[in-house]
Amino acid sequence: MLEIAHGTGDMQLDLRAAGVRTVGLDRSPHMGRIARRKLAGQGFRARLVRADAMALPFGNARFPAVVSTFPTNFIGHPRTLAEIRRVLRPGGRLVIVMNGQLTGAGPVPRLLELAYRVTGQRDPWPVDGILAQFREAGLPAESVSRALPVSAVSLIVAQRAD
Repeated sequence: MLEIAHGTGDMQLDLRAAGVRTVGLDRSPHMGRIARRKLAGQGFRARLVRADAMALPFGNARFPAVVSTFPTNFIGHPRTLAEIRRVLRPGGRLVIVMNGQLTGAGPVPRLLELAYRVTGQRDPWPVDGILAQFREAGLPAESVSRALPVSAVSLIVAQRAD
């Protein structure tokens, strides 16, 4: 599985702990250092690549799945989508965690959610426009929302069309 924009490596840790073979990609050398240390601290060999999602350094049809959590606008760019489609195997899946929201009771979740709203991080993504971009790139997608015990998550799930 390829994770695009691995950040500090939390998803890499979770996937590895679940037995999933992963490669993480991020543009930031700083995030790469943090993720590498975090993985090593848990006994995992870091398989991290520093690169841009608009020019993925992997062969065609290399991955059965691609995941990205809380990406910025780059994820909907036509070059990014073309690259994701290129590296996905036929029938491969793309899962993007677009947004998460704390729903638990208490002052800490409320304060964090207020901070997200004040900083503009709770503005809704233009989901219809993004879904159209995915379709045009050969990645038919749907928007999915899930309520969890103390949070809610919004996803885009796509599959390589062949």
